Amino acid sequence: MIRGLFSVLCLTYLAGCGEAGDGFGKEAPQSDAGTATRCYGANDCPASFLCNEFGYCTPLVTPDGGIQPDNGLPPEVEQQREPPAAGKVYVYVAVPAQNMVAKIHSTSLQVRAIKVGQDPGALRAIPGKDVAVVLARGSATAAVLRSRADGGDDVSTLKTAVGLNQLALAPGGKHAVAYFDIKAAQGQLSKTSFQEVTVLHLQSGKDQSVSLSVGFRPSSVQFSSDGSRAFVVTEQAVSTIELAKAVKPAIVPSIATVKDPIQEGKLDEVLVTSDGKYALGRRAGLNGIRVVDLTTQAITDLDLGGDATDLDLTQDGKLAVATLRDSKQVAFIDIPGDLLDATRIDTLSTSKYQPGQSVLSADAKWAFLFTNATSQEVLMVADLTQRAIAYHPLKKGVRTVFSSPDGQSVLVVHNKVQGTANATDTFDAYVDKSYGYSLFKVATGFDKLVLTATDPGDVAFAPDSASAYLLLSDAAKGVRSVEAIDLGAFLVDSISLGSPPVALGVLATTRAVYVAQSHDLGRVTFVDMDSHGTKTVTGFELNSYVIE
Repeated sequence: MIRGLFSVLCLTYLAGCGEAGDGFGKEAPQSDAGTATRCYGANDCPASFLCNEFGYCTPLVTPDGGIQPDNGLPPEVEQQREPPAAGKVYVYVAVPAQNMVAKIHSTSLQVRAIKVGQDPGALRAIPGKDVAVVLARGSATAAVLRSRADGGDDVSTLKTAVGLNQLALAPGGKHAVAYFDIKAAQGQLSKTSFQEVTVLHLQSGKDQSVSLSVGFRPSSVQFSSDGSRAFVVTEQAVSTIELAKAVKPAIVPSIATVKDPIQEGKLDEVLVTSDGKYALGRRAGLNGIRVVDLTTQAITDLDLGGDATDLDLTQDGKLAVATLRDSKQVAFIDIPGDLLDATRIDTLSTSKYQPGQSVLSADAKWAFLFTNATSQEVLMVADLTQRAIAYHPLKKGVRTVFSSPDGQSVLVVHNKVQGTANATDTFDAYVDKSYGYSLFKVATGFDKLVLTATDPGDVAFAPDSASAYLLLSDAAKGVRSVEAIDLGAFLVDSISLGSPPVALGVLATTRAVYVAQSHDLGRVTFVDMDSHGTKTVTGFELNSYVIE
């Protein structure tokens, strides 16, 4: 019997939604004081509280009476999605309680239980291939699963450094890098090193691993567009790994991102351009952004007239967008030209609205600007070609924004203000106290508010941008469904599920949406993208599961 399905295919917030098997799907204890309240942005917290890096509301005023942010406003909380672990025709689900991965065929629904190491966690699948890699945190190993033509699997087990909990897959799928991210662990420290990563070389019959020493406390791993180099962002440097050459233990050379390692604070965010030539960073007090030339190691600060509260790069690395919340501006930085001559940078006013964060469309045509530090009810849409901004009112404050693959539709997840909505409220107060999301059409500016019975969960889009899917789960309220959203007409079909959903993803090849659920025996429901008909697999023990 397989108990406690918790998949790592979750919507992971940088504030920390937890790892599979480490309490994913559980709510943090609540308190009137707000100190244990779970949050995904400051506007989820009571007045005078901020959302910390581990995803909990903490007092804005420190114990010594100081104000945490320099300007009195809480910081933005950026959110990040985990990539779905779906191969060509198979879905992979980690089951930590049984030290296994369930591999499910998306059309026949046949299930294969694959034993891996202890407490499997971070799970990645190589796009377009039925090959998956999973970290087994309890045994300090990684398992590489390769599907054979007969439906079986070749499994290779590789040693990793102790305590690693995150896995980054390089473009092309030839390499992966495992590391420890304290945010993903929700601040729970285990026996681990803050300065070790493990490189996994993924080649059939020749899989191997090697552990390396890097700078202190890695926060992200990024890659060059060709997948040949990994950039490990640490507190004060970028450690660059030539992946093909990483074949024996070593100390990885690092390039500093700070000018004075003793006096200067760490950068809050660092992004490396896809060609690996520049690292761009931000932090309070820079009055702009930092540029590190990864070839010459030169450090330059670009004055933008205000601190950047968010920084984003287009996929081709040719444009950076910096939001300057306090000065109510957004800067468009063409790379490399504007890095060499800051007078060329286009900086636009956002009128009276605060642009705390930006989300870029995949086609690099739009930047969607918002803040989750306040309850500002506005979505700003910046045209990255024309360098113009349009303003659109919303009915609720914004937690985060998701763009469809074609950039033409946007799903806005809202925050809920403190209190329970009831019939004695005014209409506006009722809406503010309710959970919900909005659908927004870029071409027309049309938006549609959808109130929900509980907090919106994971989101997935169809590759053709015709539809989106959103999870709703609340055990106390008996809410367990997936919302199938028509992105053409903005109509929503709510599909009931047998158990609380914890993760979902889209299989383009078979036009199916899979929804992993929390169930004692393990359960996954497949939703037909066209008919919304469902098929459910319950019980993942080999040859003992039931298809409904």
